[in-house]
Amino acid sequence: MNRNSVYIITLLAVVWVVLHESVTVSIVLSGAAVSFSCVWMYIKSIVSGPKPDYSVVKLLAYPLLLLIQAYISGVSAIRLVFFSVKPELIEIKTGLSSPFLRAVLTNSITLTPVSIALDLKGDVITILWLRRKIDVPHTLCVQNANRLLKGGMEKMLMKAQNGRAI
Repeated sequence: MNRNSVYIITLLAVVWVVLHESVTVSIVLSGAAVSFSCVWMYIKSIVSGPKPDYSVVKLLAYPLLLLIQAYISGVSAIRLVFFSVKPELIEIKTGLSSPFLRAVLTNSITLTPVSIALDLKGDVITILWLRRKIDVPHTLCVQNANRLLKGGMEKMLMKAQNGRAI
């Protein structure tokens, strides 16, 4: 531990005491213990742990894209309410090689309306999604789901995967 770690532990302990709204020996000691534990775990797992196989900096804009995608899917869900819907189970493939980024994409698909990711095995995501009840061949339905569900999310995650510098 270096000097910065001591400053961070002190700051976290002060925040702990402020949030408890009283200064007692037990609160100060528990705040110091929790703060020390948090900083120690951070140093052991994040700083000295394995480097991620994706660019953290390139992922910073991803929450904004996810919010936009959720809004677009929400508008689509409103339109589906006026038509009869058909639930369909589909499997789509992802080109992401990082297990972490695959999990991010799978959870992002679940967060967008009209779709629920049920399973992730390797690079295949099984999804239950709602679509308009019209006769469309299954292959065309999967292509449409690839475009609608993954949207720009997979493209942004691919950029983060290819730009491995942190």
